[in-house]
Amino acid sequence: MDNKRIWAVRAGRDNQADHLFLNRGQIAIGLGSPREDASALAPTRAAFKAAFGRDDAAPGSIPIQAGQLFRFVHEMRVGDRIVYPRKIDRTLRWGEVASPYVHDATDGPEFPHRRAVRWLDSKSRDVFSQGALYELGSVLTLFEVKTFAD
Repeated sequence: MDNKRIWAVRAGRDNQADHLFLNRGQIAIGLGSPREDASALAPTRAAFKAAFGRDDAAPGSIPIQAGQLFRFVHEMRVGDRIVYPRKIDRTLRWGEVASPYVHDATDGPEFPHRRAVRWLDSKSRDVFSQGALYELGSVLTLFEVKTFAD
């Protein structure tokens, strides 16, 4: 049985991390805060919420952002699948996670939370069902694809 999950990840509101995704072979998230190495935080959702609460984050956004970073650091696994809905050329890039979490602020310091990715394929959005595209249209930076995973 295949226990690999499928994660959708965005390259920033305006595709600012696209160069990291495609040129450096990394998926990267920023989420505003924390900027330090998230692997140094206790592996609990409460610790991640506290780290986001140190700054001026809107209280309602703290559990959402902290949860996304927690999943990126602790739930995502090497071998899991990645889909990157690339707005620039209306494609969906498919890959697999190729490394554990790393903190790397070079060549894109606003996206310091990273994992290596091995890109496997690219397909036009036009070949996917409308339901699949709706699921991938989530506003979250990182989420697990479930309903239309097949």
